[in-house]
Amino acid sequence: MAAQGGIDPRTITVDLASLPKIEKSAEATEKIKAAVTGNVLMKSLSEEYKASVIAAMKQVDAKAGECVITQGERGDFWYVVEAGALEVYKKMPEDRDKEGHGDKVNAYSAGSSFGELALMYNQRRAASVVATEDCVLWSVDQDTFKKLLLSSSMSNKEQYS
Repeated sequence: MAAQGGIDPRTITVDLASLPKIEKSAEATEKIKAAVTGNVLMKSLSEEYKASVIAAMKQVDAKAGECVITQGERGDFWYVVEAGALEVYKKMPEDRDKEGHGDKVNAYSAGSSFGELALMYNQRRAASVVATEDCVLWSVDQDTFKKLLLSSSMSNKEQYS
């Protein structure tokens, strides 16, 4: 049974060959692979599923000062940082009428990834992420992200049941 607004994992079947495949350099692929392997949600994926996530990621360039994620918006992408630096800001409800993004609560650099929680749980973004220098990011959309994770999860469950 699906959670409210969620996807029932028993109904997910993914033809990995049908997923998008975005060309990238061997160096970019290795950097993305390191970030994917280090992500707690991705660690349990088979090598085949990890390769599919990596293949589906598209390059996103962010300029210094650009807001990549805005607190309160719907989650639409998961990001891996290939190069550059970003800061994470959270605005508390009592500060919503004040200028700016709120208080700095975290930072990301090359090898980091962010944005997965809003995708997994159909939640709005909990914080804003702002590039502090020019960045090269790789992103995968919510549908591909969830289908791969849920399909892999069900595959693992069936394999070990």
